[in-house]
Amino acid sequence: MNRKIYTTGECILDVAFRGDDVLFLSPGGSKLNSAVSLGRAEIPVYIVSECSDDPVGEYICSFLQANHVSTEFISRYKGQVRIAFAFLDANNDAHYTFYRSVQQDNPEWKEPVFEQDDVLLFGSFYSLKAENRTRIVRLINAVRRRNSILIYDPNFRKPHLGELNSVMPFILENLQMADVIRGSDEDFGNILQTVDPDRIYQQVNASGGKMLILTRGEKEVFLFTDMIQRSYAVPAVRTVSTIGAGDNFNAGLIFGMVRRGISRKDLHELPGDEWDKLIDTAIAFATHVCGESSNFISPDFATRLLSGDMTF
Repeated sequence: MNRKIYTTGECILDVAFRGDDVLFLSPGGSKLNSAVSLGRAEIPVYIVSECSDDPVGEYICSFLQANHVSTEFISRYKGQVRIAFAFLDANNDAHYTFYRSVQQDNPEWKEPVFEQDDVLLFGSFYSLKAENRTRIVRLINAVRRRNSILIYDPNFRKPHLGELNSVMPFILENLQMADVIRGSDEDFGNILQTVDPDRIYQQVNASGGKMLILTRGEKEVFLFTDMIQRSYAVPAVRTVSTIGAGDNFNAGLIFGMVRRGISRKDLHELPGDEWDKLIDTAIAFATHVCGESSNFISPDFATRLLSGDMTF
């Protein structure tokens, strides 16, 4: 099955601080992080986005290409890259300050032609912005027409709480259209004002959400479908940074789907033991990245993954 993975989200520059020290500087953006890990794991992956034409934008696009992520569907604009400053607390959880880019134009997207059982990973505030919404919906509708898989990660952070009321209709629309929703308790705490797993699923399901995977940091992961409700332990790990944890959970989930040949039809009828393998793979990606000064799985992890040293 010659499947392609597409992610759509911002191409930004991440600067991570611990105290007064810069921990790392890296290309970033939630869906970019997922794409780089998939590229390192030798999964055909593309980003649908835009990026500045300044030297930092050139650096980001070169980095993507070096990590086997296609930039075919990245449009370039005149201006500067958006920057995210991530300040790590005592638990190595990130608190963000975003600096908006100076963008002089709004280029048309280059849109892919989806095939059956391709995957589109979308979400974050990027999918809710007024200037992006028409294009996001167009992508979603194209995915649905082609019977591809749609995965939604809300990734809704506190800096956007003031805009929640205006974008809530778009969040509900995303929940209804997605095949799989993968979000954190922090995301849903911001959106739904509850971190209780059962209450989150009840509200997501009432909004039309079909399958929910709820991550809770170092606590257990919850899976909810029409047929299955179960939880998964997360191994203890000495964290360096949690910035890419959720993004790499998504990457591991998609890696497992592709490697195990799980189609959209399969996904909606997937038995518990297959879900167990998918969630275990996703947890392995996420916990590995928590121990790294990076937003992505390391080349060494990818080598061990591809050599068969790691089994799920």
